[in-house]
Formats: sequence, structure tokens, C-alpha cells
Amino acid sequence: MAWLAQKLSSIFCGYQSTGLGVSQRTSILFGLTTMFGLTTLFGLSILFWQYRQERDCVVCAESKGKSSFPLSSVSNNCNHPPATCLECLQRHIKIAIDEKAWHARVVTCPECNSGMEYDEVRLYADSKTFKKYDARLLNDAISQQDNWFSCLGSGCGSGQIQESPDSAPIVTCIACSHKYCFRHRVPWHETLSCEEYDCLLADPHNFRPAFEIENEQVERDAKVAAAKTQAAAVIAARAWENRASEAMVNRTTKKCPGCGWAIEKNQGCAHMTCIICKHEFCYDCLANYETIRERDNRGHRKRCRWHTRNLRRNN
Repeated sequence: MAWLAQKLSSIFCGYQSTGLGVSQRTSILFGLTTMFGLTTLFGLSILFWQYRQERDCVVCAESKGKSSFPLSSVSNNCNHPPATCLECLQRHIKIAIDEKAWHARVVTCPECNSGMEYDEVRLYADSKTFKKYDARLLNDAISQQDNWFSCLGSGCGSGQIQESPDSAPIVTCIACSHKYCFRHRVPWHETLSCEEYDCLLADPHNFRPAFEIENEQVERDAKVAAAKTQAAAVIAARAWENRASEAMVNRTTKKCPGCGWAIEKNQGCAHMTCIICKHEFCYDCLANYETIRERDNRGHRKRCRWHTRNLRRNN
């Protein structure tokens, strides 16, 4: 019987090269023992001894020795014995940390999705993966602060504390140097303040930035200033023309002593009659002609060339 047990054991191990799983090989061996009448406790002990030495991994479906599996459940939250080999478990942890969106329970048991604790991840992850996991946990703890900013750049992964984010909302990443808005968590909105960006988000169709309004105001102010300058130039030109005209009038005309109307003498004698008030006067000395009629040429002013005394001198 010992020889037969050894033979059955070699048959059991030989089936391993065929790619059959442990459960399949056990079924075949159980059939053989039944065929040979080996239903004793000794025969069954051979089967269970062999079965305990190897398991099928539920992930890769390969049959591996018990040393290739965790000694106990991968998480304290698991309610089942481990059925994933250490190699697949390590790969599962790496993928979870590298590819999944990060949160506190991102690393889970590959069989029941129960969350793995920090020490459990450290036990089964490779050193490089665990360092990344540890850094992410630290980053999570720091990022809970109100003034923490995580870089939005693809593949950057950096983060930093922004001092006084309310008064200084522009964040310049210390790793990639890209600029972001701390308040809106977007690339920095050039030419727009945070308040203007809020208005843009609230009403994008009717929004007008302050710089555009300011530019229009500057243009309006420039037009008003130009109009004022032009008006001042016109006024100055007109004033000069008026002064020149007045000077010309003063040189070529004299005001009627009766009403002040400017009268120009083109030709003829000095006896003038105002067309406005009909006042008669001497154009040269402005003497009233009624006085001249009463006193003859002595009615002219003494400096007038028509005064009697001046006429005698001229003669």
C-alpha cells in the first residue's frame, strides 16, 4: 500500500505539468484511489497533504505553493482566507496606487474590496510603491489645510502652501512654474481679476472685462479732450480774428459821438452824418457840427486841422 501511495503521489505531481489546477488534479487522484480501493484514512490523508501544499490563485489562476500566498487575510476587514498570490497582490497594490483616483481607502483587498490599512500596505507592497503610497498619504494630510494648493499640471503632482491666498490668488508652481488661480482652481485667468472671472462664469454672454470698459472710457476721454482742444483752438482763432478786426476798425473808423456806431470815412470832407442817430460831427476832431455852425471853424477842437487857427497857419 505504501508503494501505491507513493505512485499516486507521483501521478498527482505529474499532472502539475499539464496545467491542471489543484482542484482538478485532486478530483482525478480521488477517482484513482477509489478505483484502487484506497478509501482508507491513509489514502485520504495523502490527498489532503498534497492539497495543502498548493493552491490556485484567483487572479492569475496559477497553482502555487503555500509560501506564495499571504499567511493570513490581507486586511483585518477581510472575512475570508487569502486566495490571491503575493505576486498578484503586489501588482494589485501598485496598480491601485498608480492608476486609481486617490482617496483614503484606495488600496483594497483584490477579492472583497475591503480597505487595507497602512501597515498592511507596507507589508505587501514593494518598496518603490510603498514610498509613493506614503508620500500620497502625507500629501493628503497636508492638503487638508485651507491654504494648500495641488498643482493642476498633467504629470506634475507637486503641491504647496499659498500664503495669503485671498490677497495673492496667483499660485506659481514650485515644480513646473505654471500659474494657477487659487480661488477658482484653474489656470490663471490673464487680464481678469477673480471678481471679473466670477462675473464671467455667472453671465458669459454679456460679460465685459474691466480693461475693455476702461479702454472705451479712455477712448471717450481722448475724444472729449480732442474736442475741447479743437474748441479752444477755434475760440482762440476767433478771439484773434475779433481783436484783429477790432484793431482794423479802430484804425479805419471812428465812433459816432452820439451813439457810438463805428463810421468809416472813405472820401469827401470831414463833415459826417451818422446813419444811425443822424448826429453831425467833424470826423477829424469829433466836434458837434451845431457848435461849428454857431461859431464857424472856431467850433472845431483846437488840435483839429479845420480850426480857424490851424487854417491860418497852413495858409
